[in-house]
Amino acid sequence: MVEGALSHPIFEGAKTIQDLPWAKQEHDIPCSYGQCSSIDVEYHHFAPQEFFIDSEHWPCLPLCKKHHTRWHQTLKDAGLKTKWGKHV
Repeated sequence: MVEGALSHPIFEGAKTIQDLPWAKQEHDIPCSYGQCSSIDVEYHHFAPQEFFIDSEHWPCLPLCKKHHTRWHQTLKDAGLKTKWGKHV
């Protein structure tokens, strides 16, 4: 993780975004993919921690596990990686 990436007070005690209690909970907000109505969502970050030191200030999009995984798998299949060689 990038030093200082989670410096905002709302992230106190978290080492990664996934450590936050609201990062992987059910919400009343449905998945943003097409007609998917799942409310068991994760938040997809437009600014991954691997690229943005201020990732917590960029928007997130609620996606169900299926569509969130599909997004990442599509980029992985295309060979897109972070500058550290990790798949996006």
